[in-house]
Amino acid sequence: MLLRRILTTFDLVFWFLSKPRGLTLIAFPFVLWFMKRLFLGRTVFRYDVTVLIAVYAVVILGIFGWQFAKSAAVLSNEPKFYSEVEKLDSQEQSELRRLVNTGKISVGPAVFDHIAAKTAFIYRDVSGEWRIENEYKRFLKRWEKASRR
Repeated sequence: MLLRRILTTFDLVFWFLSKPRGLTLIAFPFVLWFMKRLFLGRTVFRYDVTVLIAVYAVVILGIFGWQFAKSAAVLSNEPKFYSEVEKLDSQEQSELRRLVNTGKISVGPAVFDHIAAKTAFIYRDVSGEWRIENEYKRFLKRWEKASRR
């Protein structure tokens, strides 16, 4: 169970760091270091790099700890999500897999209305496209990959 939680944590960390806010957080110490080197007096380059590496280590460990705590909630919700998927019949599950693979479907059959009525996995945005709710994307991608096997 601990191994699964650690793997889920790594997945959540990579998910967080791939977003623009994560990239901003990662770039912030480097930008501050560059501004310090530009405007303040020069210091020993080796010392600056050591401090920069230490700051990055603290930031990454903080993000990992935060996502490790979050992974417990993610793993505890998975059985509930699996039970919601099991409520769907085979046609609805195959259409949900197709939506997971494409990310969005502009015009779909009425089966998407049935899926939206039975679960909270999908929604129709203002342009009329069916999309997956953000909090379920990770679970549904994993479910789709497991059901493909």
